[in-house]
Amino acid sequence: MKDKLFISKKKAKKLIKKGYFAVDGHIHSSASYDVADVPETHPKAIVKRLRKKGLIPLISDHDSIAGLELLNKNKNSDVIWASEIKIKPEYARKLDISEPMHTLHITVSDITKKDFEVLEEIASNYKDLDMFMDYVNKNNIKAPLNHAYWQESGEKLNKKAIPQLIKNYFDVVEVNAGRPKELNNLVIKLAKKYKKGIIAASDNHTGKPGTAYSLAKASNYDEYWEKVKARENYILRKDMTPIKLYLYANTVIDQIFKTSNIEKIKMNYTPQYGVRALDSIVTYILSEKIQSNYLKKKIFHNSLLLTNQMFGHVVGWLVYIKPNNDLGKAIDKELVFSN
Repeated sequence: MKDKLFISKKKAKKLIKKGYFAVDGHIHSSASYDVADVPETHPKAIVKRLRKKGLIPLISDHDSIAGLELLNKNKNSDVIWASEIKIKPEYARKLDISEPMHTLHITVSDITKKDFEVLEEIASNYKDLDMFMDYVNKNNIKAPLNHAYWQESGEKLNKKAIPQLIKNYFDVVEVNAGRPKELNNLVIKLAKKYKKGIIAASDNHTGKPGTAYSLAKASNYDEYWEKVKARENYILRKDMTPIKLYLYANTVIDQIFKTSNIEKIKMNYTPQYGVRALDSIVTYILSEKIQSNYLKKKIFHNSLLLTNQMFGHVVGWLVYIKPNNDLGKAIDKELVFSN
């Protein structure tokens, strides 16, 4: 029997026209360290694109509200304030684990500047997940666990902790458009087991938000979130595939070679795609040695586009899609639910 939670793009558009509250709850602008400074990733451009799609504007940059502060100066007061905060818990008293925790990514939304500063302080200095979530819950902050089966480069994923995290700490979990199908399926399975809400989000870094989102019959964000927690929402789900990864890589390649005359929101663009070789290549391209030499820059640009055109589908499948789908299947076989 088909799950009624997940709907087609056609039905999602119809619901938006009927006035449903639709949110892509995980979007990055050029205020994030790993997003290129190009016109289409500027916060103003992100908001414009979301409104065109009929989605409620929300931006959740990595450990930053700089883009939101810029928007606020330009009287975009209806934009939902959010930030994707990283925390590597040293204290998580509701977890029964023996191995260290990996870094968690949590989008905190419907926040103020003070909320952001307090949560950043807890995440960076105290590293206490209980303290972090206590503040979230006491201040009516919306905080789903993002891409649950993701770890930072060089970290070991604490697989045993994830079911306990979802059961004991989070009301809502995210199905992430940047993650392959089997890992998203795992998140859905755990959410259903523990009766948690589910949202879908694009996690977009290239100025193309709104490819995945959630909808509910609501008149405001609070009401929408309560519907999500009660599993009374709809989801336009997307999973990463070889063709989507190929197209994404093409966009990233173009953007890292663009120069921008827009207002700079951050100091440096630091790529972090989770594939060490790719991160190293992009870092080299962004170096002064390449950026100051027009000919080298042009050669690298065309060479990378050609390489992606010839081998991108296969490489994407081999280094990202297949390993992560295999990981999802393996975890599913040995999954132990927290009691």
